[in-house]
Amino acid sequence: MVRVPPDHDNSEAPARPVSVRSTHIDAEPAGECPDCGYNLRGLTAGRCPECGAAFDPQFLTVYQREAARGAVLGHRVGVALVSTVIVVGTGLAAASLLRDVDEFRASTIVSLLAVGGGAAGQAVLAVMAFASMDAWPIRNDDARRGLLRVAGASIVLGVTAAALAALDAPAVGRPPAIDCVLSGVLFSLPGLALVLLTVIAFHDRGAVELRARRWLAVVDRHDGSAPFEVAAFGRWKYGQLTTEWVLALRPAHAEIDELIRVTWDEQLAQAARSGRMLYNGQMGRLSRFEATPARLHLVVGPTCYRDFVGTNLFNAAAVRAVGEAYLADPVGVSSTAITSDGYLLFGRRNDRVAYHPGYLHTFGGALEEPDRLEAGGYDPFLAALRELCEELAIVAEEVSDLSCIGIVRDASLRQPEVLFDATLKLTRDEVLARFDRGAEQQEHSAIEWLFDGPDEVVPFLERSVRVAPILEGALMLHGRLNWGQDWYEQACLLRYGGLPNGG
Repeated sequence: MVRVPPDHDNSEAPARPVSVRSTHIDAEPAGECPDCGYNLRGLTAGRCPECGAAFDPQFLTVYQREAARGAVLGHRVGVALVSTVIVVGTGLAAASLLRDVDEFRASTIVSLLAVGGGAAGQAVLAVMAFASMDAWPIRNDDARRGLLRVAGASIVLGVTAAALAALDAPAVGRPPAIDCVLSGVLFSLPGLALVLLTVIAFHDRGAVELRARRWLAVVDRHDGSAPFEVAAFGRWKYGQLTTEWVLALRPAHAEIDELIRVTWDEQLAQAARSGRMLYNGQMGRLSRFEATPARLHLVVGPTCYRDFVGTNLFNAAAVRAVGEAYLADPVGVSSTAITSDGYLLFGRRNDRVAYHPGYLHTFGGALEEPDRLEAGGYDPFLAALRELCEELAIVAEEVSDLSCIGIVRDASLRQPEVLFDATLKLTRDEVLARFDRGAEQQEHSAIEWLFDGPDEVVPFLERSVRVAPILEGALMLHGRLNWGQDWYEQACLLRYGGLPNGG
């Protein structure tokens, strides 16, 4: 189907994304890369050229300011001083214990090992903290794991020493169990403190950044509405997504039918002037659906491209004022492509498409006649695979997995979109090598990507120019499926100020 670009764009956006938050931070990132320390001043590409670590140019400065002024409990100086005090105190206590001991028992030896091991770990942590004055939190996973192992061993030895002490000399006047607990806490204190200080000193920088973003989201909140609505969410494989064909036409309405006719005639005239072909292809209309964890069932009836243009595409608000039932509601199908080396790919739509020209979008189309089954219904998996292969110049055998993850609606157009995650056997570079923007049927002017990670999505959406609502919904549901409900709620809070309609 050849679609003609309209004279106007339903959702005009500025050339650069504008956020009210930007008035509270520097226009460019200042300071060093959170991973390798590379100077990022002046860079806005979102990825460190030295180590490849991703960063959000809009929020990196906020993160560094928060970290610098002690957003993490246990500022580097505090950690260093507390560790030093514990080392000195433990040394004095051990010296006093050795001076007063008449004979060495097993409990004495084990207790000395417990406090000595904890103190040794504290000494190492103090040295690392003093040496990390300009790079905080400390970034050394091997050291963090080593210190936590030392702390764990110290705690185990402390508890063991307490048990041995209770057996050697039962306390008078109180139950042995209480004496054992008190001794265990005493002998384990250096180890317990080492666990706490290690967690503080090596605190995940993502938590600091998230705290800064959440604070900004409260102070300078978006308008509170997402550009999409969630109709269904889950994970359905082939065979779990079923369709049923019913002869349920869009209800007739004299004024709406006339609006469709006028809009279609205008589009035909524009197509004639531009030398493009426009025809009224048959499509599948979503009548209703049923979603359970084990099954997504679509009840689909007939509609056409002419009705879609006259209702959802150009007159959705006017038609909705009469009633949602009068929308054409053709079922869209689109996929997020996931490469074998861990990237999510999307297409930048060219100016030849009918709607959202210039916008970043998922790869897809709608349920059309080639996707019909002999029984009368449609095969959404076949439709999604067909569109994906056409737009990325791949073959079906190069798709290792295809899963339906939900249904969303563009909040403006109201068209329902069945979303898929498509895992490819190809790397990002292999897909890009096949992309031909000049191909006759090519709908995209470029392919853009982000790394498939929980910390990448919101920064990617914030810095991208013109993002289609369906892509935003696809990314959010992809994250919800792979990183959990907590991630989803936090991401929606940061991006929209709350959950989209439908939850």
